[in-house]
Amino acid sequence: MYEMHDKIDGLKMAVAACVGLLTGLWGWMGWLVVGWVACMVLDYLTGSLAAATARNAPSRSPGA
Repeated sequence: MYEMHDKIDGLKMAVAACVGLLTGLWGWMGWLVVGWVACMVLDYLTGSLAAATARNAPSRSPGA
């Protein structure tokens, strides 16, 4: 049981170290860019899902 907690703690420390390193390199502007890219990816995924759903939906006739 302690072995699992040690692995989880090690993972948390590694993530915290990576975040600290990236903050030191980029500063707050870097995290703003990361958030912007994450929003673009979310927009792409939701748009692709909406397009795929629309293709499967019954469409109206072109003259309607």
